[in-house]
Amino acid sequence: MDATLIPGPVRGKRLYEAKCAVCHGSDGQGAKAADGSWLFPPLWCDSSFNTGAGMAETFTAASFIRSNMPVAGGAIFPLGQGGLSDQDAVDIADYFAHQPRPVFAAKADGGC
Repeated sequence: MDATLIPGPVRGKRLYEAKCAVCHGSDGQGAKAADGSWLFPPLWCDSSFNTGAGMAETFTAASFIRSNMPVAGGAIFPLGQGGLSDQDAVDIADYFAHQPRPVFAAKADGGC
């Protein structure tokens, strides 16, 4: 991932709505199967990963997104789809990484 890219969260929101919301929900809530297990994990709010997770960091999330999302974009399921540019991935990641999520207490108080 090119760390010199400048994230564009406004563009990221548009891309999220067009390419991600169908699985992860318009409000990042994710989607569950009939048995209650996650089909597509939530990306923000109470049930999502917390602020201490790597996916809460723009460029960490962007690397995953670029290589693996959207899953509907290719023939290999569930990972290995790709199809987004580095800039697309950074913009989407910056949008969802800055949404509300549970706080990791050790990170909030400066701990490790």
